[in-house]
Amino acid sequence: MQEIEYPIFIIEGWDVNGYMRLEDATLEVETIDVNDGIFEGFDAGGRSLSIIANYADEIKITLSEQVPTHQDELRKRLLHYLDHVGYEIQPSERESLSLVVESYVRYIEAWKKKRAESRLLRRLARFFGFNQKE
Repeated sequence: MQEIEYPIFIIEGWDVNGYMRLEDATLEVETIDVNDGIFEGFDAGGRSLSIIANYADEIKITLSEQVPTHQDELRKRLLHYLDHVGYEIQPSERESLSLVVESYVRYIEAWKKKRAESRLLRRLARFFGFNQKE
């Protein structure tokens, strides 16, 4: 049996969330949404994931196929998401799932860094009184 290839992607419509750890993904999805079947899941290799909630509201994510049959679908969904958020990808990188996955990871890392810097700037502004309304 093959192992899940990370990151994994949990997709709701065109909204894509990537996770480097299975535990993080299971904590982010809600049981009611899993039971309603609103999520699709894929590993980085384009294999479909099964997302289920058991009677104790625990989320389980497992491979539902050993051979990847969703590579092109995942590539297109990731490209749509990255295009929507304005992240530019070179034309030569758009044809390969592995290169599109790498682009997604770079985008998320840059987004997290920008968000952390923004938080720091807001805290400094509050500390020095720059956010006070006159």
